[in-house]
Amino acid sequence: MKRTLLLLLTLFLLFGLFACNEAPSSPAKQSYVVYFNTSSLPYTVPEPAPVTALQGECVVEPMLSVEPTAGYYIVWSTSPTSIEAYDFSQPVADSFTLYAIEAPRAYNVTYLVQHGTNSAKNPLTYTKETNNIVLKNPQTEFGYVFRCWCYFDDPDSVVTQIEKGTEGDLILRARIEPVHFNILYAGGAEYNPNPSVYVFGETLVLQAPRRAGFIFTGYTIYNDPAHTAVTALTPEFVTQNAAALRKENGSDIYLQANWEEES
Repeated sequence: MKRTLLLLLTLFLLFGLFACNEAPSSPAKQSYVVYFNTSSLPYTVPEPAPVTALQGECVVEPMLSVEPTAGYYIVWSTSPTSIEAYDFSQPVADSFTLYAIEAPRAYNVTYLVQHGTNSAKNPLTYTKETNNIVLKNPQTEFGYVFRCWCYFDDPDSVVTQIEKGTEGDLILRARIEPVHFNILYAGGAEYNPNPSVYVFGETLVLQAPRRAGFIFTGYTIYNDPAHTAVTALTPEFVTQNAAALRKENGSDIYLQANWEEES
């Protein structure tokens, strides 16, 4: 009898030991179904088949068999009225439907401006659905004037706005030209070999005028208390002395010819 009890006790202990060593079973992963809906597109496209994914898995973005409308691209969204794209890198955590929606493609606008700065009001991107964009003038440096915007590959073009419906990246160049300053000479010269216009950016070395009975002693800025001498007009000199040179009317350059009477 004792042997029987001992045998039963041994078997019971062995059974408990094996039961403790047995690995616990993992719970089955939840599976989800992702549906694809193309009814939001402005044309007929077969809907991709639903995809079944286990919890923690990701689904792959389906490829449609047609090209989107020009100027648009297709996004998959969880809402039929939103163009916020679904993140296909996120693990699936529920069953849901993705809607194919056409979204306007964004295009870049590049502005090339020499001797100036582009206006901050000119947009850097646009879409086919953007309303007409009236281009603003850039801020030019002293001595230069803005004429118009033109296409980079068509310097003779004139671009005033980006019209709604335009497609593609754009490169616009600001057509900026040097200012032509009128030069007014005071001092009663009978003969003046100097030109009446100074083109900013050039160097104009002033020549001596002639006046009967007088010796020319040099040019100065007209009506300048400092009697600043002027031997040549250069971009640097005109910029530095712009206020004094142009103070008579704010635009033209005024010079004074100075003389000494011949003895």
